[in-house]
Amino acid sequence: MTLIPTSVRLSVARKITRRMLKGPLSRSSDLYRKGKGFFPGGPDSITYIPENDLVLLKQNEIELFVARPSRLRYQLAGLQKRRRNLLDEYLVPEGLIRPNDYVIDIGANIGEFSLAMAAMGASVTSFEPDPTEFRALLANADGHPTIVPRNVALWNDDAKLTFFDANDTGDSSLFDPGRATQTLEVPARRLDTLAAEGIESSSVRLIKLEAEGAEPEIIDGAVHTLRRTDYVTVDMGPERGLSQANTVAEVVRKLTRIGFELTSFSTKRTVGLFENIRRTKELG
Repeated sequence: MTLIPTSVRLSVARKITRRMLKGPLSRSSDLYRKGKGFFPGGPDSITYIPENDLVLLKQNEIELFVARPSRLRYQLAGLQKRRRNLLDEYLVPEGLIRPNDYVIDIGANIGEFSLAMAAMGASVTSFEPDPTEFRALLANADGHPTIVPRNVALWNDDAKLTFFDANDTGDSSLFDPGRATQTLEVPARRLDTLAAEGIESSSVRLIKLEAEGAEPEIIDGAVHTLRRTDYVTVDMGPERGLSQANTVAEVVRKLTRIGFELTSFSTKRTVGLFENIRRTKELG
């Protein structure tokens, strides 16, 4: 058996990846099947599902539906590795999530973080306003009764808002990023409004918040829910509107006022993990 030099394997893998990311989605399964040997540790299979225009990735016991060719690059090193990377990126330490905990995933995209939480025994409500990503989120939640997907944006008011769709680059937002492929009108709700309607348990272990710059507004609409939340992990990176401003100062100020303390911070993605110190003291 002839061994392929690492430099050659990586070069071919990059070429295949570039072709896959350009789409269409229906071509990705054939490209991967023919070049699978150049992706050691990658998914066992990638299959196009024409009925819902998604691809299904499988590796061992893990299955994942993906909605866009450009997002496949995150999965090609392996589904379990991607899941571990997500937990690291969002600063979720081992042991934080326990069986029967409740998690809120804001900006769930296709549901990868939600699936990781469910695998630890948590129940999850997953919010994603983008209709394409939500289609994959629904497919990924199917068979996972502890994941409840919601196709709604979160905000500081109950309203109809313009959503700027730029998810080929992962930049869809309620603020114009300057590279949207289309705009949509989407329903927006306050998390506290939804909580009053009974979608949540009385105690929230973790909220994951990634909203491409809309984090401050979402926090303003979730104050009561946050007061009974133990931890919040927030992506505060430079993604707010045309100026691409980060939201670090506003998020830290707003969460500190509610009773949270920044306990961990990553400069890699400008992600912070906050602990509700006030709640911890109250619970003894």
